[in-house]
Amino acid sequence: MFIRQRLFISYLVVVLTPILFLSCLFFINSKKSLEEAEFEKLRGIAELKVKNIETIFSVLRQDITIAQDYYNIKLNLPILINFKDDETNPAYIKAKDMLFGQLRWLVVNRGLLDLKLIDLEGRIVYSINKKHDELEKGKTAAYFSKSEWQKGVRFSDIFVHMDHYAMLISAPAYDLQNNPSGFIVFEVDMEPIYETIQGTTGLGKTGETLIGKKIATGALFL
Repeated sequence: MFIRQRLFISYLVVVLTPILFLSCLFFINSKKSLEEAEFEKLRGIAELKVKNIETIFSVLRQDITIAQDYYNIKLNLPILINFKDDETNPAYIKAKDMLFGQLRWLVVNRGLLDLKLIDLEGRIVYSINKKHDELEKGKTAAYFSKSEWQKGVRFSDIFVHMDHYAMLISAPAYDLQNNPSGFIVFEVDMEPIYETIQGTTGLGKTGETLIGKKIATGALFL
């Protein structure tokens, strides 16, 4: 009887060992395949979000580049700068009125919080949304200087403005002789961009998206 038990146990070991081995191998391969499929799906979602964000900023970059060629700005920004301390001057009022229709259209159609024209000293000489000026004088003065016009289109860091997260996009402005006269500045509402980022399509019930950038010591989550 004892011999039979030993033979039976030996038989089980011989039979079950390859089965267990194959089962473990199947489990490991299945787990690896599942993880690779999930990571590939996440990479696809991340790439789509990146593409959407890049498209938004590409359109804004294109818009501000086109605005650099506006005859309206080339003509009237120098006038606004010359009469910035005399806003009742007829020349100032005429220049301001000429700008409003075109720039207001751009603000509304692109969902901007504001559009500003700034002199080379960083002083706001014109804006569509005047209530933003007092809160942003410090930012614009620190952000712009006489030499910055040479640097092309620039994107500021994100900052909190009233109840919005915002970003400034700037480009140098020129007069009719193509001399630097100041800056064109878009104040961009980050809310639509955050909505694009925070969408959970394809991420299940607990998925979320974070934005980060590489730094010397690792990654900084924004």
